[in-house]
Amino acid sequence: MKWFPVTPAGSPLLWLAADTVDEAWAKLLDDAAPMPYDGRKGFEERGYTVEQLPASLAHDA
Repeated sequence: MKWFPVTPAGSPLLWLAADTVDEAWAKLLDDAAPMPYDGRKGFEERGYTVEQLPASLAHDA
């Protein structure tokens, strides 16, 4: 199992797979740095989550 950031629409961001919740959030924040959201709290307020899913879903961007 791996941790994946998930969009508000429910799509897992498969290229951001991580071993921990904190690592998944860090990867999302780095990947989405151009977006005008205020850190993790801003993403959570817009409906982003981090969920544990099968590692087999992970792939490199």
